[in-house]
Amino acid sequence: MNKLLMFLALFSGGACAHKQTPTEKINLDACSDLLTKILHIQELRSESNEKMQLAAAEYQMQKVPRHTFLKQKDTWFEKENLYATQVSRLYLTARERGCLDTTITAQLLEQQEGK
Repeated sequence: MNKLLMFLALFSGGACAHKQTPTEKINLDACSDLLTKILHIQELRSESNEKMQLAAAEYQMQKVPRHTFLKQKDTWFEKENLYATQVSRLYLTARERGCLDTTITAQLLEQQEGK
């Protein structure tokens, strides 16, 4: 949950340019679930990128053959595209629902701190 708190703090200001949903109409539980999904996908992306960096380093040190590295790169690229598409859709939904509104993220932070 600490990661969710950090995530909310980082991205709460990002919705300022978007139309805001009235606070009373926003479902905090749904926003929390949505933001948790975003965070999970971002963690998967980070793990995948770290693995790809290691694979690239091994290839540069000639520890793996070119065809093995290219296969790893293609797999990483497909995953990255999938993750990026998924997270973009979730961000769009979060913005549309007002989940990135600073008032909502402050409420979610208070809710998480109370647990």
